[in-house]
Amino acid sequence: MLKNFNIAYVDILKHVTEEDDLASKPFPETVITLTSENITSVIKQSNIILVEFYAPWCEHCQTLAPEYEQAAKVLKENNPPVILAKVDGTVEEELLKTYKVTAYPTMIFFRQGQEFPYDGPREWEGIVKYMKERADPKWKPPAEAVITLTNKNFTNVVDKTDLILVEFYAPWCGACSALAPEYEQAARIMKENVPPVPFAKVDCSKEGELLVNNNVSAFPTLYIFRWGRQYPYEGGRNKSSIIEYMKEESRPPSKEVKTIKAVDSYKSKRDVNVIGFFRNEKDNLFKEYLLVAGEKRRKFNFLHTFSETIATYYKVTAPTIVLFQPEVYHSKYEESNFEFKEIERNANSIETFLTKYSVPLVGQRTSKNLWLYQDNYPLVLVYYDVDFGFENIIRTQLVRKEVAKVAKDYKGQITFAICHEQEFADELRNLGLDDSGEDVNVGFFKTPKQRYSMEPLESFSAEELKKFIETVLSGKLPTYIKSEPAPKLNIGPVYTVVGSTFDQFVTTNDKAVVLQFCDSLSSSCHWIQPIYKKLAKKFTDYKSIMFGKFDAEANDFPEIYNTSDYPSIFYISAKEKDKPVKYFGEITLNNLIKFVRNNTDIEDKSNQQSKDEL
Repeated sequence: MLKNFNIAYVDILKHVTEEDDLASKPFPETVITLTSENITSVIKQSNIILVEFYAPWCEHCQTLAPEYEQAAKVLKENNPPVILAKVDGTVEEELLKTYKVTAYPTMIFFRQGQEFPYDGPREWEGIVKYMKERADPKWKPPAEAVITLTNKNFTNVVDKTDLILVEFYAPWCGACSALAPEYEQAARIMKENVPPVPFAKVDCSKEGELLVNNNVSAFPTLYIFRWGRQYPYEGGRNKSSIIEYMKEESRPPSKEVKTIKAVDSYKSKRDVNVIGFFRNEKDNLFKEYLLVAGEKRRKFNFLHTFSETIATYYKVTAPTIVLFQPEVYHSKYEESNFEFKEIERNANSIETFLTKYSVPLVGQRTSKNLWLYQDNYPLVLVYYDVDFGFENIIRTQLVRKEVAKVAKDYKGQITFAICHEQEFADELRNLGLDDSGEDVNVGFFKTPKQRYSMEPLESFSAEELKKFIETVLSGKLPTYIKSEPAPKLNIGPVYTVVGSTFDQFVTTNDKAVVLQFCDSLSSSCHWIQPIYKKLAKKFTDYKSIMFGKFDAEANDFPEIYNTSDYPSIFYISAKEKDKPVKYFGEITLNNLIKFVRNNTDIEDKSNQQSKDEL
């Protein structure tokens, strides 16, 4: 039972307003403002209180504000009353550290002083319902649905489970904190799924061996395991996306077909079809086939059959596997289907077979099959109004066949694909071709970051395409660099680096460089700015080192920088520009100073002065 329910909302408000000299404000104040001076005493006196940590510049916080205000008006009349409060994180920076807040808005509720993460709705009716439930004297925190894995139990759990999702996280990681409530809620729902799917987590700050053994290089990292075999999780990071993804993973990966008509009915018109022909379910190849289908179910359309009639129709002898390219991609320059004839007939050899034959000579690259082309560089992409519908298929195929005439000459050396121009508008913009005005545009990608643009032409032809490719291969065409405009006024202690000035500031600079890669839309990046600026100021007296910030989403940069998460901070030595050192750890001023000092080329005397400044 909760104690002290007779403490009224007005008593807490009176305490806050007296302490903060806010008594002159109109009464009643619905959302209480908390500071480092009053937060401890207010939480202590409150049976239940919900606290929002926000930033005035945060759009999500601005959207939440009126909902939060309305919820506060309703909940203060509840029995027992529920107090809603807020903390301005841009003012109360120390409280962010105390409560491990790394993203805005973050909401935490306290019940009799015990802290709980708020994982409920963000609209007022949902907030009211959620907090009323937790204000009930009979409410008890539910047992955690996510299993905690350690070095002692990891192998035993993972190797004996047909399907499990595992999150590798760090307590200090802002993205991990944001994911935690979504992950927990998804875990609760998937426990009731048929079949149930367990969720687990690994604290990498404690389980370093598991971090290394599972190739974890960023937080959070999620992997799917099937009987100990690891697969990448490629779904979203919110509750509904995780649930949808894992429900699909729990379904059978391949559909059995029993008639030729059924094969035609279930074969995809646009995706690669893979059909396994087996004698019965005891075939060893069938078991290996299902392992691969389980991993690749989102990438290929898997079917299987035990029918001799169907095998005879396709002129194959079971057990075997055949990959079929979609009919719209057929050409006279290559086969349309490929049979699995490897001597080693296991999951690994099946994967190799699918990888080798899954990319057509000229297929359509879409947002759903990017994986098919991500490792197939160099890559030539032809952008236009691709439409295989009845009215436009002839025009679409005319352009594709022109591309095929060139692609056949570079088979095995360069990958070719067509793309819908609207679907890849951002990619065209990154090539500087968004305003070309022509029906067909072309980009040549030696790597994801090293790209070349073909001069737009009124009439697209195989001859012009081949001429462009040969110009790129000869090294006579400069790469296209995506870049924001360089700032006219660029002064320290933190310099702004853009795509066009990256070499000047970083690569060819004779100084050591500390560079922060960020995303201007990320709240975590906004949160780190004052800390990073203080870091730079600590070293302003040293001429051999400089600090920069770089918007990685708006500018191109060398691929040696692993920036899968933002913010990412690198130290680039003046002597080894090709070996940037990435910072891993909690982002605090002292930690960053130690990171710079441990890697810097600054002399001992300077190091000692930096130590003294601490």
